[in-house]
Amino acid sequence: MAKPHVQILLIEDDEDDYILAEDSLTHLPEWQVELTWASNAEDGMALLDSQHFDLCLLDYQLGKVTGIDVLKQIKDRDINTPVVMLTGQADKAIDEAALFAGATDYLLKSDVDSGRFVRTIRYALARRDTERERLERQKAESANRSKDRFLAHLSHELRTPLSAILGYTELLLSKQHSTGSTELNAILRNGRHLLSLLNDVLDLSKIAADKLELTPSQTQFHGLLNEVVALTHALALEKKLALNLRSLTPIPVEIFVDTTRLRQVLINLIGNAIKFTQSGRVDVEVEVIDDKSHSQLHIAVRDTGIGISDAHLRKIFQPFEQVDDVVHKTEQGTGLGLAICAELVQRMGGYIHVESEPGKGSCFSILLPLTESIDQPRKMLEHHSDEYRYQLQQAEPMVGKVLVVDDMEDLRSMMQAQMSACGIQAVGACHGLDAIKKVKESLDSAPFDLIFLDLHMPVMDGYSAIKELRTLMPDIPIVALTAATLKGRAEQLLSIGFTAMLGKPMERRVLLENLQHYLQPPQLEDFNQTQVTKKLLLVEDDCDAAQATAAMLQLYGCDVDIASTAADCLDMLNQATYHRLVVDLGLPDMDGLQLISEIRKTNPSVEVFILSGSDVEQTTLKQFNIAQHYQKPLFGEQIKRLSE
Repeated sequence: MAKPHVQILLIEDDEDDYILAEDSLTHLPEWQVELTWASNAEDGMALLDSQHFDLCLLDYQLGKVTGIDVLKQIKDRDINTPVVMLTGQADKAIDEAALFAGATDYLLKSDVDSGRFVRTIRYALARRDTERERLERQKAESANRSKDRFLAHLSHELRTPLSAILGYTELLLSKQHSTGSTELNAILRNGRHLLSLLNDVLDLSKIAADKLELTPSQTQFHGLLNEVVALTHALALEKKLALNLRSLTPIPVEIFVDTTRLRQVLINLIGNAIKFTQSGRVDVEVEVIDDKSHSQLHIAVRDTGIGISDAHLRKIFQPFEQVDDVVHKTEQGTGLGLAICAELVQRMGGYIHVESEPGKGSCFSILLPLTESIDQPRKMLEHHSDEYRYQLQQAEPMVGKVLVVDDMEDLRSMMQAQMSACGIQAVGACHGLDAIKKVKESLDSAPFDLIFLDLHMPVMDGYSAIKELRTLMPDIPIVALTAATLKGRAEQLLSIGFTAMLGKPMERRVLLENLQHYLQPPQLEDFNQTQVTKKLLLVEDDCDAAQATAAMLQLYGCDVDIASTAADCLDMLNQATYHRLVVDLGLPDMDGLQLISEIRKTNPSVEVFILSGSDVEQTTLKQFNIAQHYQKPLFGEQIKRLSE
């Protein structure tokens, strides 16, 4: 058996001592030694800087330089090679100084050809291996911390714009005239798909770092199942597939489970079944399996799709695995969904299984332990067999004053719009210092009832702001806004003064639930007061742009009429009084500025805003008495300004 190879550097200015050391090292019984000799400290340090050595044997006396000086240089340059100091005679003070300076051990030169020499080298190499393991572990831990920081930053940067996209889309869909909008539904569906892909990547990272946290609670199981099918039914309709949900036995009305994670598993399994089924059906079957010792909840998702070969079945629950030789990359995805499902089910104490035959379909089954009280009722599942429609939760009227603190203007405006639609007075702040200023200003007149506070902001972040806000208003509910919802984060935030945590992007449903929890419904007289609206005329020939702008203005409480031509505008002004006009300069029948000149003849004091695709000179704005010019397309703060 070949002896392990060891590279040793000898820093020694006496050639006779070098020859003795070389002879002893060549005949070591345990290692095959490759010895490099440096005859002075300077050459020795150069070699340590440029090459790898398993061990350095260092003479104490090197001319005018001592081995202690060399050890200090080694330490200063962060060189991790173990060093054994060689001394000509026993000196306790030198030995202690060498160990203090970083030497692994010390040895008399007279012991170079003895058994102690072998033991010293064996010990030094063992210390080297231990130190290497420590450094590798330290490097891995540092890499994990860097990865966590990167993922937290990635999560924040991606979730924040998604919050605005999904939030505004849900707001527009919540308006009566927009419920059937194909375009808005497409934006919402694809935005949610993008969010699910992002969640898959982040969830897998949390699982790998053991930072995925389950939060089980009593859950309305029948409602959860119907909601999941409602959310996935649109996908089935697009492919003309039948999607059926039924219970084979009576099932509990309530179960104790992490609702979000079970919903995630079911949506993933049903979504995959629909994705890989070109014709036929997808059936979701639920039953309870009782035996003498315990009960299990069995949920099966069956499809008539392409099926999966035996070779792929063995690795289908592994991360990044996709059955790409079957689907030829025609289906989108990260290949993480099933791996995450398997991990989540396992953490719930359950088991996931798949059976499949190519060309005939697949069946994914999950078994979960069922813990229920003796008096917990079981019922056959009640559901609608033909139609499932996901209805956006309608905003209930509420009263209160809320501060939204976030450096992202669109996200801040979106949340304010959500609240304004409920009758809430919503105020925005762009960072912690701005929030503190607004809270101080409100204390003498109308204090805030609730604060939403982002954690990551310039100037002053949420961690710093919460301390000052708690001194100003000790009892006010303050909800943290964060994209990084790692294990233990909620407890950490509660410990520093937050009341609750809200993840980004926040579902409209979750935001409304938070508002309803902390605020009160209005009295009738208060509600009537909130219904005062401003009447606004929007002059825009692009029908889609006009409808979208009008819908967003209505979210802020405006009563909006639309004129598609200059002639329509003038006619409508003769029939009604408007608080404000918003005029596109590029009209088909008259230049926008010419239209404003005509308007001024009969309505000299009406406030006019203009829209265009390019800049407008300030002299023009003054000449036509224009309140403000906005470049298209309009964004949150601009829409809000138009509604004020």
